[in-house]
Amino acid sequence: MSIGLGTAISVYGATSGTAFASSVPAGDVIVVFLKATTAAAPTVTDNVNTGNYTELNSFADSTNGRWMYVFFKQATATGTPTVSVSGPSGNIVIVDFTGFVGTPTADPTPNGGNGSASSATYSITPVDTGFNNCLILGGTSQTSNNPAIASGWTAAGAAGGGPLKGQYAVIATSGTNTPFTGALDTTTAYDAVTAGIYDAPAAATPTVTSVNGGSAFAENATNVAVVGTNFASGMTSQLVQGSISVAQPTTFTSATAATFNATVGTQLAYTDATYVTTYSVTVSGQTSTGIAATITPITGNIFETLASVNAVSADRITATPDLVAGDQLEASGNATGTAAIPTGLSLNNDATYQFASGDTPANFWVRAYDSVNHVWGAWAEQQVVPNPLPASTGGAPFFSLAPGLFPTLN
Repeated sequence: MSIGLGTAISVYGATSGTAFASSVPAGDVIVVFLKATTAAAPTVTDNVNTGNYTELNSFADSTNGRWMYVFFKQATATGTPTVSVSGPSGNIVIVDFTGFVGTPTADPTPNGGNGSASSATYSITPVDTGFNNCLILGGTSQTSNNPAIASGWTAAGAAGGGPLKGQYAVIATSGTNTPFTGALDTTTAYDAVTAGIYDAPAAATPTVTSVNGGSAFAENATNVAVVGTNFASGMTSQLVQGSISVAQPTTFTSATAATFNATVGTQLAYTDATYVTTYSVTVSGQTSTGIAATITPITGNIFETLASVNAVSADRITATPDLVAGDQLEASGNATGTAAIPTGLSLNNDATYQFASGDTPANFWVRAYDSVNHVWGAWAEQQVVPNPLPASTGGAPFFSLAPGLFPTLN
């Protein structure tokens, strides 16, 4: 952890537009100390980074005609920004800070403001943060130009030359009281404001060590057990085959346990040597390394991935467009894919099928997975007994591999 001044030298200038003298790297934090001379609400932007700056704190001293603000933004792009303020007129000090490894986040605890009609010192005591690794900021405005740096604080770069100064300190441990107190070079009216930005750590990357205890699970399985680390409420999970990822309804149980209801949908094939499947979880934007998972059909159904396609279409299952190597077939006992196949049926990897010796052949239902478009087609009945339709060949059904088209028997 090494939060500190960045390479872009801080600059003092007007609200109408003040540019850094050198580039600010993406990921650095830009802080803007603003002393306005009118009460209009300010909006702070620059010409390199997207979005408005976030206000951290403000202090109004209408008696002396000064309104103090502290804004910040994490740089979204590398460049040399010109910072502008719309609304009030006045002056700004712009400062580049580096060293944040997590997400720079507004700290509500050290916000404070103070003013005085006439004093020899400025003081906001104490400045206290509730977070580790917090950059605390202090801005002063007064008639004189050279306030002493508060004990334990550092000048925010070389900016200066006008009645606005910026200082900072880095607090490593939460609960540390850090007074923002220093001498003015003359007894004068002053205003001071403090704020903080803490380095919110990135969520720990989750891991998955087992899915269903290492066993296969059916496409409609519920409460599939997941074991791992760094799980949290709001976690999500996914089954992945190559470029296809399908979200799984996930229930958080503890930091080391969760469950999901298997959801194959129309995009995932059944797991084999061709269709390798992984399962992973995502927690607060951090995704685990995928772990091997095995999806099977429901009990009673069978599948086969095609290594080739028999050249004689009358001897095999066909489809429109026709089957190719890599497609997958699933057989079932009814039109919804929820009944067991006829006894003795097996599918071959060239799109043919057979019944075991001694088992009576019977019609069954079949659908195909399109290996090119990654989608299952509709179910169609495979006739293996004399077909009552006129001019029937008693052969293979035609069914679609394209969504929304329905099978038609020849």
